[in-house]
Amino acid sequence: MKNLCEYESQIQHCSKCGLCMSVCPVYKVTGNDCAVSRGKFIMLNGVLNCDLKLNENINKYLDMCLMCNACKDFCPVEIDARKILLAAKADYFESKKNMFEKFIFSTTVFENLFKLIGFCLKLYRLFFIPKFVRFFYPILKKNIFGRKIILMNEYVDISNLKREKHEKQIKKAVYFKGCISYINPKTRILAENLLAKIGVNIREVDFKCCGMPMLSSGDIEQFKKRIEYNLKNIPDDFDVFLTDCATCKHTIEHYSEYITDKKLLEKLENIKKKSKSVSEYLLENLDVISLDEKISFTYKKPCHETNLNLVDELCSKFKNLDYKQMCNFDSCCGFAGSFALKNMALSENISLQTAENLKSQKTDYAVTTCEACVLGIMQGLIKSGDLKTKPISMIEFISVLTTNHLKNA
Repeated sequence: MKNLCEYESQIQHCSKCGLCMSVCPVYKVTGNDCAVSRGKFIMLNGVLNCDLKLNENINKYLDMCLMCNACKDFCPVEIDARKILLAAKADYFESKKNMFEKFIFSTTVFENLFKLIGFCLKLYRLFFIPKFVRFFYPILKKNIFGRKIILMNEYVDISNLKREKHEKQIKKAVYFKGCISYINPKTRILAENLLAKIGVNIREVDFKCCGMPMLSSGDIEQFKKRIEYNLKNIPDDFDVFLTDCATCKHTIEHYSEYITDKKLLEKLENIKKKSKSVSEYLLENLDVISLDEKISFTYKKPCHETNLNLVDELCSKFKNLDYKQMCNFDSCCGFAGSFALKNMALSENISLQTAENLKSQKTDYAVTTCEACVLGIMQGLIKSGDLKTKPISMIEFISVLTTNHLKNA
């Protein structure tokens, strides 16, 4: 990975034309020039010229980035703002040496923390606490912290799902489950059930987090440890490598930018050749189904989703689907993991715009291929006062469509 100094020429290539301002979700809400790529490049150029220090104040603006990279697509000279800002974050993290963050991101703490949260949430659901908390929604929705409680309460409140068993399992798959499955296992369980129905045998592999939280915070050391651990644990004997999160898939496929080990690079190339999202694989292998009733849906494309044909593939597989494209369907939802923790009010306001675009379509379902987007859309809906609309993952949507079809058959 390059350090900030190695991006000096790219930063100086910025002509300050301002096209990035027209697509930056953060700038659209804040109107702050320091929050958009152009403004950040001016500050970082000052750092490189020793006119400014890479201090906490500048890092605050580096944190005000969703890493959606929409600005790159509109940049006349195709400056990769995401890579530059990640390099700046890494330089700041190394100079700051925040021991608390290093402790949280360590391989012995981060994943175990998620497992602990998952265990606590099982008890939370077991004692029907989500239903109890709903009585306090009229009070909670009045402030941002209360709305965060509503968000998590709605997200973790799931029905008891069980993994189904099917005898004929021919294909061998490695399934990389996102960290969010510890908090809400619904997508993981539904994916496993659907894959079992089409004869896929999932090989149990011990994975760590894909590493995106560490990378976006600048902790490259812990990010590289995840890369090495995950790649070494992936077996050689499998037919398909599956992910249920667009961000995880994107991060893993770009591991090559951060490692030099030839064996790991060769292994990664083999993984990339067999890599598919669970949604992609299901749509390739499920039989065509004619739905008895027309079902309408809209789709929110995650920032890291690279398959632009998913909606067409879905509609070709399930006849009688009515797709309604929402305005700015490919604009960032505003959640973006740690961004939502560091910029709560800003994240919520960006999500509100996504929710309003979604609600205008008045569809039966709001679908996405990223669990963080599910949370982002829910966050915006709660902010708007809508507690009825439930965004779902595409895996869950496929499960709903196949289940309804079997019931009516």
